[in-house]
Amino acid sequence: MKARNVTIHAAALVLLVAGSASAQKIAATGAKPVKCTNPFTTVAVVATFAGSALYQDIADKPYQEGVDGVYNTVVYACPGASGDATMGLINSRRSLGFRFPSPIVGSVIGDAPAWANSSFLAKPFMNVRNILWGRKNSATTPNTFTTRIGFSYFSGPGDNGTNYRLVHAPRLTDSGVVGTTEENLPGATTPATVEDIPGNCRTVSGGTLDKWIVTVDPSVGTLMRDVNNGSAVQSGQYSMPFKLMIEAKTCLPF
Repeated sequence: MKARNVTIHAAALVLLVAGSASAQKIAATGAKPVKCTNPFTTVAVVATFAGSALYQDIADKPYQEGVDGVYNTVVYACPGASGDATMGLINSRRSLGFRFPSPIVGSVIGDAPAWANSSFLAKPFMNVRNILWGRKNSATTPNTFTTRIGFSYFSGPGDNGTNYRLVHAPRLTDSGVVGTTEENLPGATTPATVEDIPGNCRTVSGGTLDKWIVTVDPSVGTLMRDVNNGSAVQSGQYSMPFKLMIEAKTCLPF
């Protein structure tokens, strides 16, 4: 029994010394856990796209993270992140313009807003779901695939705090991120098509950065009006084509 105890104690001593050596090495080198920051982006509405239902409040100035109060304008590219590309304008000094047509005939299930068939500026939160799906799942470069896009938490003229969201989120997309049944009534919405254009910054010092072209055309989008109990009222479907250019400000890790 005594010999066994000596063996156990010796093994414990080896582990303790090894652990101490590792700790001393980390302390000596100043090594720290690697911190990942999701890359900032700029978002621009492609003004030359014919019939665009979106427009910028300042024509030649893209929306950029940290500028004019624009926030959460990033690509979630860190390990374990969603891969989404987002842009926040709520409470910022920037706005996004919407050109809403009249609802598609027969598409209103609840009630259409009074501002349908008008243009106005609003401050939505945009989310392009899993914009990195292509580079994770395709061998071609650049690659093209479909996904969901939505503009949430915006109000139209005279809404007095009522929030709406416009979604293009069919029940089937390449990325696997899909919409709800309610968002696809009475007809299916159309997806966003993403062209993922990787830069060469991972192999060339000072090289080009990553960018994505997001297009909705043709367009059937569903407008949902949020209500106080957390549910939503369908407020019609609309033809609202557009094209966006999203560009990374730093090199993505892959």
